[in-house]
Amino acid sequence: MTKAKLSALVVLTCTMGLILAACSSNNTDTAENTSTQSTNAAPAETEPEKATAAELPSDFPKEVPLINGTITNASSLDGTSKQWLVEMAVNDVEHAFAEGVDLLKSGGFTEVFKIEDPEAPTSQWNNENFSVTFEASTSDGVPGASYVVTAK
Repeated sequence: MTKAKLSALVVLTCTMGLILAACSSNNTDTAENTSTQSTNAAPAETEPEKATAAELPSDFPKEVPLINGTITNASSLDGTSKQWLVEMAVNDVEHAFAEGVDLLKSGGFTEVFKIEDPEAPTSQWNNENFSVTFEASTSDGVPGASYVVTAK
């Protein structure tokens, strides 16, 4: 697969995850659709609290390791395949991406591909149960990272 096709696949995957998350934000929590969202509403002069697993949807797979950071959005989506989207605020894109790659590798995931773009490094990982797209980037000057996790 060429780098251009791979890049297009990554952009499409991330975009679909964000669109699904945005669409699901209008739904209320039900047994069929569990969605948890939070925003980083702390004043600029106050250090935001560290995120905890309680901010994740209750059905988020524990075998998917997450980097250190503040969770700003987390959704659980039911469809053809169960999917979760997690967005996080981080201090540094490069460090966050390196940490995420290390955690996924040590967590038993196999790398499918990695795009080492300095502005938006992206990688795809698989294990027997899940496929994980992990990306770090800066948007409007704010560094962040996102996971799109799909059940197999």
